[in-house]
Amino acid sequence: MIFLLAALSIAFLPLSSALAPPTQCQWDTLNFFCGGFCSPTIDDNTISADILSSIPWTHQPFCVDALSNTEARKLCVYSVDTFNENTGFSLIATPGTAAHLVSTGAVHHGPATWRSRHFINYGGRPASDNTDLAYKINQVVGKGIGVVATRLIKTSDVFMVSFPAMIVDNSLIPSLFNEGSSPTAEGPRLFQRALDQLTDRERLTSLAKSWGAKNLHVVDDVIRTNAFGLEIDGRGHKGLFPEIARMNHGCDPKKAHLPLISASIRYDERTLGMIARATRDIKPGEEIQISYIPLGLPQASRARALRNWGFECTCSLCTAPPADREASDSRRARLGEIRRTFGAMTAGEVRLTYNEFRALSHEIVSIAERERLTTMMVEINQELTRMWYQAGVYDEAVRYARTAVKSAKAYSDTRTEFFQGLRRNLIILEGLAAEA
Repeated sequence: MIFLLAALSIAFLPLSSALAPPTQCQWDTLNFFCGGFCSPTIDDNTISADILSSIPWTHQPFCVDALSNTEARKLCVYSVDTFNENTGFSLIATPGTAAHLVSTGAVHHGPATWRSRHFINYGGRPASDNTDLAYKINQVVGKGIGVVATRLIKTSDVFMVSFPAMIVDNSLIPSLFNEGSSPTAEGPRLFQRALDQLTDRERLTSLAKSWGAKNLHVVDDVIRTNAFGLEIDGRGHKGLFPEIARMNHGCDPKKAHLPLISASIRYDERTLGMIARATRDIKPGEEIQISYIPLGLPQASRARALRNWGFECTCSLCTAPPADREASDSRRARLGEIRRTFGAMTAGEVRLTYNEFRALSHEIVSIAERERLTTMMVEINQELTRMWYQAGVYDEAVRYARTAVKSAKAYSDTRTEFFQGLRRNLIILEGLAAEA
């Protein structure tokens, strides 16, 4: 049997999102917060008292028009003093992005003290002496500063929620590796204003800097060395989460009998928090490591990606004997090849028989397990669920949907819309399989 994947797919959208009027912010069913009508865009020319009284920014926006070397027509600095236990937060973004963040309620509604104190120290500084915390920030032999567990952290436990000191539009952080690329002339002015308006500047300036030789502004250097990529309202940004930035990177998911990467991170736009969750049990005294880059990359791609942080990885995989690295690279290249085939199938460019597609499905799962890409399994099983559904083979779709739910339960918060969406998908597919 030869089948071609259908162009249509289940619209797995929550009813609240599907029914929300286009002029109104969507109701947040998990946090019981309604953002109301979406925030207007404001910049340095906004003078309406009614508008200014309804926004959270505690400083007048500072904007630069017609930036050189970027596609952005205007970027502005927005700051709020009271965010995150009064440590402050600065955003360098387009007026549209700023309005979007205000509309989510995240800037207005910071986390309650009773909740945040379990994840960060008062004042937002990295905590070493707060007994509520499951971690401390210490010197790690051969690595400088790192994060070490102070007690047993169980699989799937959230042990850290870090809130941003700064979020910056990607157009201000061009790659220094591309020929002819250079920082924008307006960048230092925007960076300095954003830094000056932070309540706790040390939370940012105390972080590592790896680009001193490039004569960058201190904020530019810190962002390049420590920040993580975010997509906000369709635009790329870099987010600086100081506590998350203290965790060191590891490429190899396993060392001896234990996975080396012991945690995963996820950005929550509803709170602006970066959430760190244990992907396995972490023992007291053990260093907590995350992956700075997407899982599944071959060694050369990992090395290129990590240049953005200004260091070379020395984990057991990156420093393994050449034969071992080549074998791993070959498996990871095959994983990428299979995913590209899946993309071509979805686009209608490739036809496979049932047995061929089933064999590829088994192969990609086997490779991910062999390479110990544990947290990537949710994404792979989601993809297989969608494709088997589109092919009309509901029993196979149910099998992968169940595995996706099981994997996500171990590595994500079951209260999130993401996890609830996976469960709803499974229920829908089980119903379709029963009727088939």
